[in-house]
Amino acid sequence: MGFSGPVSALIEDDPLLAKLPVNARKAVLDKAVRQRVRAGESLYHIGDPAGGIYLVLSGGMRVEIATGTLNTFIAHFLPTGIWFGEPSALTGQPRMVGVSAAQDSELLHVSLPNLNQLIANDPEILRHLAVITQFHLRTAIGAIADLMIRDTTARFIATLMRLAGIRDGAKHGQRFDVFFSQEEIAAMANVARTTANSILRSLEKDGLIEITYRHIVIIDEAGLRARLENST
Repeated sequence: MGFSGPVSALIEDDPLLAKLPVNARKAVLDKAVRQRVRAGESLYHIGDPAGGIYLVLSGGMRVEIATGTLNTFIAHFLPTGIWFGEPSALTGQPRMVGVSAAQDSELLHVSLPNLNQLIANDPEILRHLAVITQFHLRTAIGAIADLMIRDTTARFIATLMRLAGIRDGAKHGQRFDVFFSQEEIAAMANVARTTANSILRSLEKDGLIEITYRHIVIIDEAGLRARLENST
């Protein structure tokens, strides 16, 4: 299948595909199909049978996890350029998380039978899939570490930055979208909704963010990072 424009550039820079030999990269793309999902639409649920892997070409996806009592809640956001779904694909075990579209999105999908065939033809692909798993594990460990921050404001800002994809490194001069409601972010940061509202209003007053309906825009990444560092 052919790709052009921004999508082609995204694929060329992709951490999985860019490191594969040309023939292996072509084989993966030949087996992949584009898939569109509308905002709010579920891609798969916790406990669903094992399936293939996905790359976010545009838009973004929400990740849902379950507690020990099987209550589910939203925990993370997968932006453009991120692969996901590989743990279940590699182990054959049911899906450990659920994934739904945070906005209208386009994905690149490699089905499980096609992925198994690709691995059989080139076992080196397994190593590259493990890199994706390591990335998600690092993100999960970072989220756990942030939830151990005692200061409420710092914990909330750290969560907000993780959801915007800027927790681990500065990306000055850009605007970053967080496609979650205040209530959802409060739950992910383990703070009261009223507390979250107060923190957000303070950040907005200082010109660090903009608040819209179920959507927050970080407009001063450097300033927000400084606020986090001053709060810890």
